[in-house]
Amino acid sequence: MRVASNKFYIGFVVVVTAFLAVAFVKHDTSRFAEIPLEAVAPNVSPFSEYERGKVVEIIDEQRDDLGDDSSLERIVQTAKVELTTGEKAGETTEVTHEVVDPRQVLKVNSKVVLAYLGEEQIISGNEYVVIDIYRLPGIGIFVLLFIALAIIFGRWHGLTAILGLAFSLVVLLYYLAPQILSGANPVVAAIIAAVVIAIVSIYVAHGFNRRTTLAVVSTIVVLFLAEGLAAVAVKIFHLFGNGSEEVFLLQATSLGALDLQGVLLASIIIGTLGILDDITTAQSAAVEELYLANSSVSLRELYNKAMSIGREHIASLINTLVLVYAGAFFPLFLVIVLNFHQPIWVVMNSEFIAEEIVRALVGSTALVLAVPLSSILASWYFTRRHKKTTPS
Repeated sequence: MRVASNKFYIGFVVVVTAFLAVAFVKHDTSRFAEIPLEAVAPNVSPFSEYERGKVVEIIDEQRDDLGDDSSLERIVQTAKVELTTGEKAGETTEVTHEVVDPRQVLKVNSKVVLAYLGEEQIISGNEYVVIDIYRLPGIGIFVLLFIALAIIFGRWHGLTAILGLAFSLVVLLYYLAPQILSGANPVVAAIIAAVVIAIVSIYVAHGFNRRTTLAVVSTIVVLFLAEGLAAVAVKIFHLFGNGSEEVFLLQATSLGALDLQGVLLASIIIGTLGILDDITTAQSAAVEELYLANSSVSLRELYNKAMSIGREHIASLINTLVLVYAGAFFPLFLVIVLNFHQPIWVVMNSEFIAEEIVRALVGSTALVLAVPLSSILASWYFTRRHKKTTPS
């Protein structure tokens, strides 16, 4: 029976891997959706070409103080850059680079991203403008390091977890985001995406077995409870999805009116899913191990023992979750301190802070609910199975 289960598990992983490969082959990964360029920034002429380059010489550099604060400088550099991609690879061009942070100045051998201005936008004779530092190679090294460590220490489970993560990203990029941008209901699309991600990624990462199935069921149930809680909170607290800078970018597009409140709910759903996997799989595994240690244990005893473990998970994960949110939205703490001229209750009442509070509270509440739910479900399943297999 175990051999058949392992074969089915391997087959499932192969199918998911094939799906990922087809998804990347079928799509041009340089663009996530066929959205007209003018829709992204209707009031700004988009660049027609992007290339990479390497600074070969700093021709000139001028520094001017800004205002009375001598610590701030306006730094204007003229640099010679060699193009490393495109039809003009190997040719050099001069660019003007202006910054106010000394750490952002260009240096010889700096790798940069260039945008072609076009004949109508050429500034001071420069055909290209530096829009960013080219950092993908460094990011790639960190990604490879992460994958290598996951496989070395996690072995097969590390590899399958990475496949599950890749599947999740494909669903978010090629299903959820296009659906929302095309006018679909963000909440419905997010629930569908979350359920698909939960089923596939958890099974791929943890294998086909009883404890994984119990974890999947628990995750989906808690996910729906969290969605209902989030919908109630958003309505009661009059949150409209206007609490982030990204929203203004979406509103500036000509893609049509987006349901920003729905987008907020969708983000809460996906964020909640990210924290449920750990707790539901851990609790289901703990219940099964407790049952295997003493198969004659009663439902109540098994549940109480599981909750003893679960309470430790709750205590540690809530602190971890809050710190993760605090790190991700640390600028909010700076904003709270910065607005010293306003009463603290006024600052905390603002929508952009209230949104993050609701997001963190919904996630934490879902985490707490997941412990007793997964514990009681697994306890019921194993004790019920024991009764069926015990001769009367």
